Amino acid sequence: RGHTVPSFVKKYVDAILAKFRIRAPEGMTAVQNYVDCLNAVHPRVQFMIEYEEDSQIAFLDCHIKRLPNGRVSTTVYRKPSDTNLVMKPNSCQHPNNIIGTFKGFLCRAHRLCSTPQSLKEEIENLLNIWEDNGHNRVKLQQIAETYEPPPLPEENPEPRYNLRNTTIRQQQQQQQQ
Repeated sequence: RGHTVPSFVKKYVDAILAKFRIRAPEGMTAVQNYVDCLNAVHPRVQFMIEYEEDSQIAFLDCHIKRLPNGRVSTTVYRKPSDTNLVMKPNSCQHPNNIIGTFKGFLCRAHRLCSTPQSLKEEIENLLNIWEDNGHNRVKLQQIAETYEPPPLPEENPEPRYNLRNTTIRQQQQQQQQ
């Protein structure tokens, strides 16, 4: 009670991204007070703070940059320890697994890159990485050019595993028979 609370919060498992609408140096004290309040809940659950540097911060595999106009841009983040190793083309994997893995990287790029330019740069980076690992760049480029990411769950007209919708659908199918 009486603490400044974040104006924006995103959580994923044990990672939390929070935005506070306060200025330094008094803002730093308010943020620390908030974290201290969270840390007081249970001694085995402790939070650490990571502040943005140069108006940017990494959250999970997303690099977030605050722009001068107040908006944010996002791109794919790779840790400095990333080795850029992917499945080799001569590995004991079915070719569809390799293509599916490449498409997974493309999906991540489409979902995390907030501008067409950053998406183009990320796809070029992926092509370079996969080519460096021995893959055929021309085939990868064809896949990248035709790739469409699957819709996000909110974009689906109806949830896949909704018991009520499944029951309604079954009733409609029975009526049609």
